Amino acid sequence: DRAGGGGSAGQCPKRKRVGGPDTQMTGAARAKRFLADFAALPLPSLSPAEAVKQVQMLRQQLQEDAESNAWLQQLIQGGAPA
Repeated sequence: DRAGGGGSAGQCPKRKRVGGPDTQMTGAARAKRFLADFAALPLPSLSPAEAVKQVQMLRQQLQEDAESNAWLQQLIQGGAPA
């Protein structure tokens, strides 16, 4: 062993980065916009059917945007993007 560490004992494995800084920034901005759009829905004044329709539309738009952003894809799939 070298002085100063470098061993893996007690360390967590590093996650593979998904995309570069630009991918992460645009993905995070898009995720925040989705949350803001969802929060802005007037759910109490919508019928249950209309509320579901609106949420499905937001979800579809997010999924379409994620097709070109690997970081956002991983976030949607439940993985924690690095």
